[in-house]
Order: sequence, then C-alpha cells, then structure tokens
Amino acid sequence: MDDKREIPEYLNEVIVIGYIGRDPEERGETIQFSLATDSEATSKTGATLKRTEWHRIVCRGAARDQARQFKKGSHVVVFGELVSREYEKEVEGLKIPVRTWEIHAAEVNAGRR
Repeated sequence: MDDKREIPEYLNEVIVIGYIGRDPEERGETIQFSLATDSEATSKTGATLKRTEWHRIVCRGAARDQARQFKKGSHVVVFGELVSREYEKEVEGLKIPVRTWEIHAAEVNAGRR
C-alpha cells in the first residue's frame, strides 16, 4: 500500500469508548468522570485474559455541556487529548511527587444505547 498521507510532526489525540463508572461530578469549571474500557489478550497457554482500564475524563467548555446528560453506566465516546498532571502527596510526613494522567475531552457523545 502506497499511502501518501502527510504525518504531522506532533499529535496528541485520544479516542476512548466505554462505560462511565460513577455519575459525572461537577468541580468548578469542569465535569469529571471515570471511564472503563476493556481489552482482551490470549496468554501463552491459550487462556483469554481480560483487562479493565480506568480513565479520568475532564470536560470543559462544550464537552462539559455534553457530559451533563450522562450518568453512571452510560456508554460514551470521548475525543480528547492525553494530559499529565503532577502534585505532591504526603505519606508518613514525607512529600512524595505523584504524576497522574487524564484525558481532557474535546467532545463527549453517546455510544451504544
């Protein structure tokens, strides 16, 4: 296949499709929720291995307005970008740096009904 598409120098684009784990929560200018996605793989012995991954979704602007209609158990499609965030967590008097990843949604749509 001779594909002549131009590849951008940088791209941070994510699409996740799954089920909302708990009711979306308003936090200031954002609405946040957790989204579960599943994947399957086959082990060396032939057994099917299932894995659930949880994603933190942060919605602002138009995506915030879209997210208002959903609740726990809703099947949604999220388009956005992957963003890391750092903070310090105190453990036994020590401040430990923590990095977490979240998806900043540009668009949130209904998936399967």
